[in-house]
Amino acid sequence: MALSPLGAEAIERICKLNAEIVTEKKGEAAGKKKLDRWLQMPGWLVVTCQNDPSSPSMDEDPAGLAR
Repeated sequence: MALSPLGAEAIERICKLNAEIVTEKKGEAAGKKKLDRWLQMPGWLVVTCQNDPSSPSMDEDPAGLAR
């Protein structure tokens, strides 16, 4: 497994995407607050996983993560 730093541009794009999602769900003020907070985070850890279409989703089986 290779580790590589997450660059400033990628971090900003992730923050903005999250803020857009929050804005859609909770309004503009909540989205701005989330963006401001996330942009101040001192470090980032990104976790990815391979999606298996035959496995139950979190909506179907939330306890599935513990297995």
